[in-house]
Amino acid sequence: MRNYKSHVISTPDAEIACVDTGGNGMPLVMLHGSGASKHVFCPQFSDQSLNEYRLIAIDLPGHGNSSDAADSAAYNHRGLARAVGLVLDQLEVVNPAIAGWALGGNIAIELAASGRKVRGLALISAPPLPRGPFGFFRAHQPKFDMLLTMKERFTENDAERFTSLIFGDCPDRRGLASVLRADGRCRAHLAKAMFHGEGIDQRRFVENTDIPLSIINGQHDPLLRLNYFDDLNLHSLWRGESQTIADAGHACFLDQPQAFAELLTGFLSDIGHAALSSRTSATVIAA
Repeated sequence: MRNYKSHVISTPDAEIACVDTGGNGMPLVMLHGSGASKHVFCPQFSDQSLNEYRLIAIDLPGHGNSSDAADSAAYNHRGLARAVGLVLDQLEVVNPAIAGWALGGNIAIELAASGRKVRGLALISAPPLPRGPFGFFRAHQPKFDMLLTMKERFTENDAERFTSLIFGDCPDRRGLASVLRADGRCRAHLAKAMFHGEGIDQRRFVENTDIPLSIINGQHDPLLRLNYFDDLNLHSLWRGESQTIADAGHACFLDQPQAFAELLTGFLSDIGHAALSSRTSATVIAA
């Protein structure tokens, strides 16, 4: 695994833990899903194909080594995106690419919609949702265990079922520990905010943005309806279609890390070349 520095950054909502490989490469910010932590991205930190990039992984408030939010009202997409933005400001990260898994993808969209300059968004098992509950149910499969994503207090059996739901057969045994550690208020308040129609219309944002988007899903995701993504009208979608990783579930980047890395590095390379071409063209015009 690459060397990295660990930081704990104070924000008004929580103490945020993160790791940063540093360097002058394109920053790639990695945001985990509900019940997980930055440790889920260990395979990417070990992947030599990503060595040219500055990798940053953040524990969201109420997760991993970050503290719980002082006020549960901070547990919505806007509040979580604000916390991530403050961390990026402290680390002096400008114009990053963001790879967000599940909840992390929704936070990435919220962050981009806030006006922060973002080079590209890789949405991993993260359907962009309209306001209100109906979009959530259109994008997700009707399973009883889906109710766990909204439950505040977990029994040990709940935690094991939730871990299986998001990690599947992934061999990473830290999954259960991260789920047990997570602040259940985050799940409950995110659900409350969704049902009240809070936050931006994420579907409308991605359908109208010029920010390059990559959508990556697992073939056998037990949570999502993959045909939901086919109905999105995305003019900035990388390669013109969503990417599906064979023999992978919700945590497709853990189930098939090599196939995921090929897609992610392809996307990063393309948006990096596009940015370079844009700067070169601007220089020529100015001359």
